[in-house]
Amino acid sequence: MGFVHNAFVIVLIGLGAISAGTMFVFSAAQATSKEKTSQGNFLTVSGNLDGNVCADYLLFANNRPIRVLVDGDDEYLSCSWKFRNDVVRFSISIFGLGMCALGVWALLKNKKWFMFLFILGAFVVSFTFFAAMCLDANDIRISNDWCADKLIGALVLGPDNNPVNFVCSYLPFITTASFDGISSLLWGAILYFSFKHARRHMGDPHIGEEEQYDSLVKNPETTHV
Repeated sequence: MGFVHNAFVIVLIGLGAISAGTMFVFSAAQATSKEKTSQGNFLTVSGNLDGNVCADYLLFANNRPIRVLVDGDDEYLSCSWKFRNDVVRFSISIFGLGMCALGVWALLKNKKWFMFLFILGAFVVSFTFFAAMCLDANDIRISNDWCADKLIGALVLGPDNNPVNFVCSYLPFITTASFDGISSLLWGAILYFSFKHARRHMGDPHIGEEEQYDSLVKNPETTHV
């Protein structure tokens, strides 16, 4: 039975490693701003500033993340997360991967106290993913409110003096914030089942020998070959 519990917890830790790795990939993919504006519409919006519009134009810089679509076509500007959000997610992803390695090693080597160290790390990962979800969701809310109030419906003329209409999209960023929450729940489950397993099935390797001795004392007629 202990082997089954071991395997179950290892599978959970493996899922935790996948979630941490996936979050690292999500963060890396959204760490830089992207722009596809064939007519330079967004340079008009930003006052023809040179350089990174998302960083140099304060209204965009202070209301990230945001993905703005132009005129419903394939032109867009995608401003990445604020630096603090990326730091939190990158840090917890790397820390989580390290904790997964520690947890698997502690299980395979039956190192109870190292397992409790992993459990403490799992709590930190679960809590930090929850904090990241709150931070990301709040930034999305602020940006969406700003977009609805200041950007949508604004009269802006493109290079050809035709009105330019904008639509704000947050799907990639909502996906990341949602995955923060899913990862927090997953690591909460890892924390619970790892703690339960460590208390019931891990410890002194001689415990099994003591249980066998007790069995022999209670049933002296039983013989073992």
